[in-house]
Amino acid sequence: MEWFSKKNRNLSSPDVRYLQSLAPTRRLPLFVQKNNDEGIKFYYLGNVEPRPNTFVQESMPNSNTPVVKLHFDLNSPVEDSLYTYLTDTG
Repeated sequence: MEWFSKKNRNLSSPDVRYLQSLAPTRRLPLFVQKNNDEGIKFYYLGNVEPRPNTFVQESMPNSNTPVVKLHFDLNSPVEDSLYTYLTDTG
């Protein structure tokens, strides 16, 4: 899964460095929101692990605001029905 940090983050930011230093034995849960129209409902998708060599400094589209892009691996597959629900745009 491709993920972007909050804005104004770089490879030296404390939260990014924390993700880079995580041991594989540390639990990192992933919660997602389908869209803001649902209110505050979040869905637990399982634990993830950051891929070590995927941290890249980038800028947000149409601005020079720094962000960090990286990839996470999910430790277990997302249920088909939940994946379909979350990705349905209709």
